[in-house]
Amino acid sequence: MKLIKGSIIFSIFFIFTFLIIPNTYAQVSIEQSKDTQSMKIPYSVQIYFDFDENAVTKGIKISIGKYLKSAIFNYLFPALDQIFDQGSKKRITIGIKDDTPKDLGWLKKSSKKMETFYLHFIWYIYLDDVILYRIYTRIPCEVSYPFNDEKINTIVESNITEAVKKIPNEVAQVFLNPEKAILETNRYIEVEVKYIEDPGLRSELIIDYIKFANLLRLVKKYDEAIAAAKSVIALNPNEPSVYVVLGLIYQEQKKYKEAEENFKKAIALNPKFQPYYLKLANLYYEKESYNEAVNTLTKAIEINPSHMEAIYLLINTYMAMGLFDKAIESANEAIKYNTITGVGIRIKKEEDYPVVYTVLEDGPAKMAGIEIGDKIIKVNNQSTEKLELKDVANLLRGEEGTQVALTIKRGDKEFEKTITRKPMIDKNASIFFAQRSLCYREKGNLEQAIKDAEKAYSLNPNLDGTKEALGVIYIDKGKYDEAINILSSTNKDNNFSKLLLTTAYARVGKFNEAVSVYKNIPEDYLITKSVLRTNAINNLYTALKPYKDSMMQSVKDLEAKGQYREAIKEYANLLKIADEKEAKEIRAHIAELMIKYPHLFALPEEARKSVIKAEAYTEEGKFEKAIEEYQKALELSPFFPNLYKALALSYGQIKDYKKAIKNMNIYLELYPDAPGIRAAKDQIYKWEFMMEKGE
Repeated sequence: MKLIKGSIIFSIFFIFTFLIIPNTYAQVSIEQSKDTQSMKIPYSVQIYFDFDENAVTKGIKISIGKYLKSAIFNYLFPALDQIFDQGSKKRITIGIKDDTPKDLGWLKKSSKKMETFYLHFIWYIYLDDVILYRIYTRIPCEVSYPFNDEKINTIVESNITEAVKKIPNEVAQVFLNPEKAILETNRYIEVEVKYIEDPGLRSELIIDYIKFANLLRLVKKYDEAIAAAKSVIALNPNEPSVYVVLGLIYQEQKKYKEAEENFKKAIALNPKFQPYYLKLANLYYEKESYNEAVNTLTKAIEINPSHMEAIYLLINTYMAMGLFDKAIESANEAIKYNTITGVGIRIKKEEDYPVVYTVLEDGPAKMAGIEIGDKIIKVNNQSTEKLELKDVANLLRGEEGTQVALTIKRGDKEFEKTITRKPMIDKNASIFFAQRSLCYREKGNLEQAIKDAEKAYSLNPNLDGTKEALGVIYIDKGKYDEAINILSSTNKDNNFSKLLLTTAYARVGKFNEAVSVYKNIPEDYLITKSVLRTNAINNLYTALKPYKDSMMQSVKDLEAKGQYREAIKEYANLLKIADEKEAKEIRAHIAELMIKYPHLFALPEEARKSVIKAEAYTEEGKFEKAIEEYQKALELSPFFPNLYKALALSYGQIKDYKKAIKNMNIYLELYPDAPGIRAAKDQIYKWEFMMEKGE
């Protein structure tokens, strides 16, 4: 079975830590096996290795790491979704540790007819770079006399394979049934707390508290999650990962000031650990503090200039700021980094020689017959023994069209291959071509935008980013059916794709489909400072104009006939797809109608019930629940001014100031002569000030 479709983009060797994953990792793109299914959870998965595949146990020659790696590649990778589209999908991480005793010499000394020994593996699961759960695998291996290497190896390989096959389901269960993991972790904590003076158990307690906090965050039990995290701080205030999980908890609650403080604490405790900077930068990006995001990402890139996720987010930030030339410059650097003129292999060190672990599909090494596992013992007759990997890599690279002679050892055979170097673009560059395409399009260079979009899609047609780049080009070229087809296949939670898909439907005149997709775009996504997103929103509204003009004419006809109740309903529908200017005009007209026909805008009984519930929730301090009830009332009575004021005040209580300001402005538009209008305007100024302060 052909497993490796793409490449391992970073070293698979790393120093394993219990609480936070390291900066170097193995992200493997694979071809899905036809007889396995991806986990039914909305995550991509990265897999980390923490074992020596060539290590041999004492007494019996068993390379446990070799069998474990083989099982992972053959059964774990194909069962998990390995495709990660930056920014459009969450990612979990699995770290594997071989904890098997390395001395099995006692087995051959046994006089029993049957013996059982055990293999031990620990599977560490991370969410957002913070430990979430551990799966312990204890595999019994029963063997009969005589205890020889061949028999034992056969049993070990078979048992490891069967154990690894079960892991995808066990991982999925953590996410599909997190309450079970929470209960189990809590039981461990109850035991460990009793023996807190034991250094080993104290260390385990810290780990379990962090797991507990992250699991509780997963199920949105934020108060309990915060309490668990603070228990860690009481035990060890210098553990940076606890501040990361606290930052994530506060960020999900839109408590940005608290989130920022905690991410900064993590950075202060470990200023050389790049993932902490990315967390802070993502926070700034989410709250649209773009200058702060750029400054933070610049520091992250200083730590590791080749970190693709940091560069990706930096380009996105520049695009949001409208700095398309800067975005193109960064994309060029990323593409350059992912373009190598050489033979098309990746190598790692085994014993004293470099060994091939990836052969690029379109590389000259593939054409020359180089295989994974080949040992390179000479390059142009120069021995590679004891050379650093970077020195071997430099020998393999060179000018396009030049040749390099490799002396290969495969098994017991040695032979020479002469390979002509050529430039190769790694598929990881696809997202940067996609970003650059969007930038060139914004600058009006459609020819280059088309080239980049097509290149991005050819490198990796599975990413939302490459689909978006090509989809928007199809829209520009009038290929609406093609645009709809490609954009419909993106992640259902990708709001930028929804904007483009709505535009494509509207351009082709399928307005019902356009409105259906548009309704699924969250309200706050459409309230933005992002230049790129604002331009896409404006293009959408322009595409919807014929439909809105038709609706407006129908509304005017209803008013002309005196059918105001029906007209008001249509105004409500029109308002859902109106741009800001159109919405203000509609509300101004509605304000006039309310003065003339107040009975048409009375609050229905069902809406009144929701308001009563909302007020009760407000008294209890349950503002999220209050918001839900006010929104239900607005569905029934979309032009009742005081509902917007109450909704605005509720949003203000949870510090969602963007929505608070928007709804208070709607209140003023619908009720321009409202009593207390000065207080309402002053409240807006206060919220704007709070946003400026970052609270």
